[in-house]
Amino acid sequence: MKYTLTLFALALATAAQGAIVQPQMGGAQVTMMQAGMKHADIDFDGSSLSIHLDETVPTPVLRPLDEGDSFDPSAPWSVLEGKAYNFQYAWTPASIWAPPSSLAVFVEQISATPGLKAYDRSRASMVDQPTYAPIFENGEPLRWNGMMTHNVYAVANPTLSRYEASYRVYLADELTGVEPTDTMGAPLYGSATTTWTFLATPVPEPTTIALGMIAMTSATLRIGGRRA
Repeated sequence: MKYTLTLFALALATAAQGAIVQPQMGGAQVTMMQAGMKHADIDFDGSSLSIHLDETVPTPVLRPLDEGDSFDPSAPWSVLEGKAYNFQYAWTPASIWAPPSSLAVFVEQISATPGLKAYDRSRASMVDQPTYAPIFENGEPLRWNGMMTHNVYAVANPTLSRYEASYRVYLADELTGVEPTDTMGAPLYGSATTTWTFLATPVPEPTTIALGMIAMTSATLRIGGRRA
């Protein structure tokens, strides 16, 4: 019995130590092989943008690191420490196309569930390191570079089981970000919208945990009192 307890305590101590890990696409340490990419394919027909969201991939799940695991505090992805995160969604080109001269593709966040944050994982090239800088802050749109881009989404201590973010993708001046308009003031090119949904496991609030512990303690004392 003592040997079994010793092994159990050793296993708990090992789990508590955890490891320094890198972020994985499905959150926690769920890899791309376990949680596949969910593409939002952007296309342009010469007059309007369109978005096709791959609905064959299940809804992504925001997952926190396992207890004991952590990120290197000196790494750019350390901003995800203590958060449930995921980066399965990706902006991707649906075909080979380019914006009209002097224009670029911009993404603006129309709405988002409170608490859901986004961080930049775009790269100018495959050898560049993503910055993990916050994006869509204060209504700032994101300029898409035309490459497959998996930005990361995260929530600190989720209180909901479902989070959403809605976006409008549009063409605008590559320097000023202003949409070109016709003589009537209407956008010269059509835009497109999409909504990205995430699932999460709500984390009990501290007061809820405290009340639960009090209830358990009270029940234990009552049982102990009856036995006495």
